[in-house]
Amino acid sequence: MAKILCVLYDDPTTGFPPVYSRDGVPVIASYPNGQQAPTPHAVDFTPGELLGSVSGELGLRRFLEDSGHVLVVTSDKDGPDSTFERELVDADVVISQPFWPAYLTAERLAKATHLKLAITAGIGSDHVDLDAAIERNVTVAEVTYSNSISVSEHVVMMILSLLRDYLPAHDIVRRGGWNIADAVQRSYDLEGMHVGTVGAGRIGTAVLRRLAPFDVHLHYVDKYRLPEQVERELGLTFHADLREMLPLLDVVTINTPLHGETERLFDDAMIATMKRGAYLINTARGSPTGTPSCVRSRAASLRATRATSGTRSPRRPITRGGPCRTTG
Repeated sequence: MAKILCVLYDDPTTGFPPVYSRDGVPVIASYPNGQQAPTPHAVDFTPGELLGSVSGELGLRRFLEDSGHVLVVTSDKDGPDSTFERELVDADVVISQPFWPAYLTAERLAKATHLKLAITAGIGSDHVDLDAAIERNVTVAEVTYSNSISVSEHVVMMILSLLRDYLPAHDIVRRGGWNIADAVQRSYDLEGMHVGTVGAGRIGTAVLRRLAPFDVHLHYVDKYRLPEQVERELGLTFHADLREMLPLLDVVTINTPLHGETERLFDDAMIATMKRGAYLINTARGSPTGTPSCVRSRAASLRATRATSGTRSPRRPITRGGPCRTTG
């Protein structure tokens, strides 16, 4: 018997949904690279249901309890008196999410003497002290490709929203305004712009594929060059040096994991190489664009956004009222 401690975000403020707006979701049989999607023998939920909140329990309770295991689910994860802290001491497995991470610091890992496995229900493991996990023989795993397409679609949405100045225009209408000039004075077409991704892994490549039909000039920088066939197909320009690529771009999207090489990558000096009025979309972790640089860039007319698909600091979430959650 194993004890699984699962840390999930709270249910909706209106309560766990009894019904959903759609009757189903598309069936995905394979990933864009040809890899087969998971084919479990059975699932204990209907695809499309909300599983990521505490009442959804990731659809795991019946499966685990039928096998004799114990599942503890909580959203209370911060501080020495939290449910997570209390339950961690004898947990065998910890599951948490990129958007609601249960931080496994060296101190917490030292207390978790039974812990064998730390799973991210998503992608990314920077909420775990990897050196401490290795020292204590704790396996750290994530669900590769689980939300790569979701994030790439989110990137395209953010690019179009920023270029069209959509959210400010929407606010104008909500306030009762209807002055067209107010809404369009900072609205632009994407067509013809130079767009580049920092990182061309699963997410970065998916972003490039989704942007190609917009008749833009596509660029990328990565430690590993994409196959020549892919570059020809999408009309890509490869850059070995980020500082060489940035001055050319109207739109920059960051799609990298968080590690030593990407920590604070977009500091003041790096942002200074970008075009005035360029757009910066960060759907990677928060640390590639440090908070001070993110704020100062506004004064320099860089249109920056830290989109919600996974943006957070490596050791703490972006707090309410913090500079990157303040518009202006």
